[in-house]
Amino acid sequence: MKALNLKPRAVLPAIVILLIHASPSPAQSSCIGPEVRLGNTFIQIAPTGSDDTENIQCALDLAVENRIPEIRLTRGDFFISAVSARGFYGSLQGGGRDHTRIRVLGQSVDCEAIEARGEATAAIKFIGGEPRVRWLTLAVDSNIWPCSQGAGSGLSAMVHFTGHPATVSECPMDVVYGTIDRVNLEGPGNNQIGPQEVAAGVLAKPEGAGPPDCHQGLLGSIKINRSHIRGFRLGAWLEMRGNAHISVFNSDFDLNHTGLEIDDSNAIVTVFGNRFASKSPGSYSCCEGGGVGMAIQNLADTAGLTRIDVRGNTFNVSSGGFDSAWGIRLTARSAATAVDAVISDNHFQLSGGEPVATAVASHSVSGGLLSDNLITRLQGSGLFFEVTADAMGQADRWTVVSNRGLAESHGPYLQHYDIWLGENSSNSLIGPGQAAVVSDGGIDNITLPQ
Repeated sequence: MKALNLKPRAVLPAIVILLIHASPSPAQSSCIGPEVRLGNTFIQIAPTGSDDTENIQCALDLAVENRIPEIRLTRGDFFISAVSARGFYGSLQGGGRDHTRIRVLGQSVDCEAIEARGEATAAIKFIGGEPRVRWLTLAVDSNIWPCSQGAGSGLSAMVHFTGHPATVSECPMDVVYGTIDRVNLEGPGNNQIGPQEVAAGVLAKPEGAGPPDCHQGLLGSIKINRSHIRGFRLGAWLEMRGNAHISVFNSDFDLNHTGLEIDDSNAIVTVFGNRFASKSPGSYSCCEGGGVGMAIQNLADTAGLTRIDVRGNTFNVSSGGFDSAWGIRLTARSAATAVDAVISDNHFQLSGGEPVATAVASHSVSGGLLSDNLITRLQGSGLFFEVTADAMGQADRWTVVSNRGLAESHGPYLQHYDIWLGENSSNSLIGPGQAAVVSDGGIDNITLPQ
């Protein structure tokens, strides 16, 4: 009997069709809508034109469950209320920050319910893991109210990196490795009507305060790279412990009350090549000027030493009306909650009158180095360096050398000096040849010939 000669091409299409219908992809079978598609190592999402929250949340859940490393948002406008992921090791990325835009829907977030759980309200929340947000814009428009309860509450952050719930009684330490890379974060700013506040563009803090004796901390690292953060009370608001690493590179912070704030931390902080600008009309002030470029404050007893290296940045510091302004403001409570600072090769552009614009202010912070910075007075006058301490604190052993631009006019306002050493300062050295006018109210400070 002659054997049958079945050619593979005669049966292959039927088998392929059968497999396609019998085995839909995880994304197609698990997620909402035809806009979500699964590749070999990624999930791709296209915008619906209305509410994309379910699609993005489903993709995050699927990525966590299957360890899929990329969620790709195509070009276009996406709309969300709030999404979150626990243990996400991957990237949520767009097709470029000028091409992929995520916008928070008005009155869409149940902020009261989230706050009742002791959690911070955020458009995107990452709990633990190694999450990265890249190549997109995330925005709250100035004319919308993101929280459904009206004017009484607002979002804590656009992106929140965090850990365990605040209700966990044993106060565990949390670990997160978060990255913001080439992202535009656009807050509502302020206007005459007044939007709900979005406190921070980037927030990295544990949830809630926890029990009274809780020493819960957030460990790991936070990196902000080549991003633009504007229109918030705090551009980035970070609290990290356990010698965590905080890196902020080549980013723009403007129209924020404070560009970068690091509170009650034990961290190694590198801030390089950024641009910080004070708030201006239409942000968080009634008047022109004011604000802080960068603030480091360690006040809690549980905080440890924070080491900061600030180099190659530009600080546009403008005061006026009722507002003072600072480029860098350092505050510590005691030696146990200390700040160790190297501030070098920065450009401080000072403009203001009374109250003054101050380039660097140190309150109860000791042992810092301020060197090789350039000071430009655009108008009026400005104070380059101020050292103060309360009666129980100390502000000693600062070294101020090789700074340039101090010989320019000091203007007609109250302060006629560049450096002010307060009455509780001591053992600081003001190096020669800086043309600095120094007011020394401390003990054993040394000012070499200028």
